[in-house]
Amino acid sequence: MKPTIPHHPAAGPVFSRPGRKKEKLPPPASGDYNPKSSDYDRLIPSTHAVPEGNPPMNALVTPTRPGRWYTPEGTPCLTVPAARGGERDPTLRDARKRGLFPSVTGILDLISRPGLNAWIISQGILSSLTLPRLSGETEDAFAARIVKDMDAQRDNAALLGRRIHHALNQVLTNFLPEPEITPYLAGAAQWFDAVGLQPLLVEADLVSPDWGFGGRIDLYAKIEGRPALVDFKSQQVKKGKPNFYENWPLQLAAYRQLVRESGRTVDACYTVVIDSHPGQPVHVREWAAEELDFEAFAATFALWKYLKGYDPLAPAPPD
Repeated sequence: MKPTIPHHPAAGPVFSRPGRKKEKLPPPASGDYNPKSSDYDRLIPSTHAVPEGNPPMNALVTPTRPGRWYTPEGTPCLTVPAARGGERDPTLRDARKRGLFPSVTGILDLISRPGLNAWIISQGILSSLTLPRLSGETEDAFAARIVKDMDAQRDNAALLGRRIHHALNQVLTNFLPEPEITPYLAGAAQWFDAVGLQPLLVEADLVSPDWGFGGRIDLYAKIEGRPALVDFKSQQVKKGKPNFYENWPLQLAAYRQLVRESGRTVDACYTVVIDSHPGQPVHVREWAAEELDFEAFAATFALWKYLKGYDPLAPAPPD
């Protein structure tokens, strides 16, 4: 059954042909919808409250959480038992003990994204210029509030992206999306119709026993009669020109490897950028064959294994 979304009259698809574009200063890209999250259905408000237990100045900004892990059988390992009861996120140490596979996105996090980093720094500068200094507030406390406000801006964008991804998943599996998110999907609806899209796999978790990594593909579908991979991204598109990052075709090259190892054919790979302003057209790029460089991804994975000191396919060390 063909997925349907209410159309928006101004939201026709915008196509771009294969060919590399220079990276430009971006708004934030977003990740996949996280079913573990209890707050995906609301936006995180920015806050000017003084946080409890301010961290020392040299520990204000902490690294982001790594990508998800997979068991060799292909099951996402979202949590592990915590020592004091309950559940916690798995770590590299857990991966070594359990023989877990890293995700494609976790591996590609090694690649610097200067444009995205510049956007995050810009948010920090804006927060420092717009937040009022409280009476008697220490420099450490003020700096902590700046970081918290900066993180809120980033989290708002990421959370909206997850909601859009989740709504696309609902549409592609013949469920009604949230009415609040429907206006963001209008351009995607027109593109689905234009290419005669027929979903085959939606948000499928796959692993490669040959390589030792896993990933969640957004969409595997028939597009204009060809079996194809589609990766959705959300972005604040400015002046009708989205940013297509150089690591995106590597991500699709890795997903294509996963799909092919599952016995399926992939003839084309697309990135579809959805504007985080509602009612706008989508921007579609079909990647050229030379851009879908699995060898470049494999080299990044080799560097990841070197830096982490962990090869998922190597025999586990004795206890």
